[in-house]
Amino acid sequence: MFRDSIIYLSKAKWAQRMIISWEIARRAASRFVAGNSIDDAIRVVRGLHEKGINSTLDHLGESTETRDEAIKATEDILELLEQIHNNNISANVSIKLTQIGLALDEGFCERNLEKILEHAREHGNFIRIDMEDTPYTEQT
Repeated sequence: MFRDSIIYLSKAKWAQRMIISWEIARRAASRFVAGNSIDDAIRVVRGLHEKGINSTLDHLGESTETRDEAIKATEDILELLEQIHNNNISANVSIKLTQIGLALDEGFCERNLEKILEHAREHGNFIRIDMEDTPYTEQT
């Protein structure tokens, strides 16, 4: 029951907005969340790279509800890969397939994933596919 509540809240956009607005939550998350923008993430990862630490970046926001949201998430992931390459830092990207449309249409998700994987390959990078909750395990 508790686990189901946590999973529900992790997907609820209203809960994400509320928590982001709490100063104490932002401070607690700052150890694990590089920021709210690609520039923030690149700045943090560059600092880690200079210390010899490789990073995995997650573009937060799984379970998109519309094709437009999934396309935007795909574009953001492509831009993140581009910035990793342009800044010559040791980092890769982790994605959830529902973020790029799995819950909407499997073929649509597959096309978005192909774009991402091709872009990663062109830049000598790779993508981690993050396992999701039970309804998507088999599809993933």
